[in-house]
Amino acid sequence: MAKSKDKICLGCGETLQFSNPKAPGYIPEEVYKRNKVDLCRRCFRLQHYNEDKMEFMPADTLTKILYDAKKKKAVFAYIVDLFNFEATFDRNVNDTIRGSTVILIANKRDILCKSFNDNKIKEYIVKRAYEAGLEVMDVIIVSAKKNYNFDEIFTSFKKYATGKDIYVIGATSSGKSTLINKFLKNYTNSTNRPITTSCYPGTTTKLLCVPVFENENIYDTPGIESKHSIILHVEKEVIKAITPKKEIKPITFQMRKGNMLVFGNLARIEFIEGPRTGITVFVSPEVDIHRGKIANFEAIKKNLIDKRRIKPISKMINGYEIHTIKEDKETKQDIIIAGLCWVSYKGNGQVFKVYAPKGVTVAHYDAKFQG
Repeated sequence: MAKSKDKICLGCGETLQFSNPKAPGYIPEEVYKRNKVDLCRRCFRLQHYNEDKMEFMPADTLTKILYDAKKKKAVFAYIVDLFNFEATFDRNVNDTIRGSTVILIANKRDILCKSFNDNKIKEYIVKRAYEAGLEVMDVIIVSAKKNYNFDEIFTSFKKYATGKDIYVIGATSSGKSTLINKFLKNYTNSTNRPITTSCYPGTTTKLLCVPVFENENIYDTPGIESKHSIILHVEKEVIKAITPKKEIKPITFQMRKGNMLVFGNLARIEFIEGPRTGITVFVSPEVDIHRGKIANFEAIKKNLIDKRRIKPISKMINGYEIHTIKEDKETKQDIIIAGLCWVSYKGNGQVFKVYAPKGVTVAHYDAKFQG
C-alpha cells in the first residue's frame, strides 16, 4: 500500500495512504500534495463539508478510557456544542469523570446569536456543571470554525495540566474533530517527541497522542455517542438540515391556548394552557416551522407532512413520546428538544405538551445564555 512516508492524519491518527480508498487514512495523492494540512479524505470532508459516518466509541471502551485517565489524575478537556448543549453534555460522562479536573470547551460560538453575552454563556455552563457535580477549572467559549478564542485553550492547558496528561472528550456532533484539527494546525510542537497513534490496550480504538510540553500529552479520543439526541433517530440528510452552519436567527411566535408549533415531522409543541405568550424559537433555518391549531393537526399532517410540503421529513421516526411541562416560574424559561432546537418564553403558569421521537431528551431549564 502506497504511503505518504508514514505521515499521519491530524484528524483520526491513521497513517495516510494513496492506494486503497476503502482503507483508513486514504487521500488521493494529488490532493495530498496540494493540501496544506495532513488530513485523510474522511477527515477533510468532515472538516470542510460536515460529512461523517457518525462512528462513535463503544460505551464500554469509553468507560474504561475515562476511568483509567481518572486514576492517573489526568485533566479532561470536555468539548460541548453550544447550540446542542443538552445533546452533548452527557450525563454518563459527567458521572464517570466527577471528581476529576475538567476544562469545559464550549464550541460553535459562531452559531449562537451575536447578541448573546459570552459572560452569560459562561454563567449558564458553570451552573450546569455545578449541578452535574463537575469540578470545572475553566470554561472557554470558542469557535473552531472561526478560530475564536483558540489561544485560551493552550493557555488553559498550560495552567491546569502541568505534569498531567489531557484527555479530549466530546460527542461527534460537538465539532470535536474540527476543533482538534484546528488546534494541531495552530500548535507548534516544541518537544522532540512526535505525534503518535496507537490502539488503547485491549480494544481496537485508536488514540491520537500529541505532545504539548516536555512531560504532558494530549490524547484525542473517538467521538462519544449522543444517546438522547435526535441525530441518532434520523437520516444523514436530516442531520445536515437540523445542524446549523451559520448564526441562527431566532423567530418569535405569539401563541395562544390551543396553538402549536410543528417542526417538519420531527417534533411539535402544543400550548395547552396559559395567557398569550411570545415564544422564541432557536433552530436551523433549514427546519420549517408551522404555527397552527392543535385541533387541526390531522389536516396539517395530511396536507403538509404526508405530502412532504414541510421539511425535514424523516422516515426513521417510529413513534413519539409526550412530555408535559407545567410552568411554575415567572422568569425566562427554555424547553429543549435535544439535537433539534430550543424555545424560550417568560414563565406565567403555562402548560405545554411536547411530542418528540422516542428516546430523545426533552428538557426544561431556566433560560440559557440570555439575561
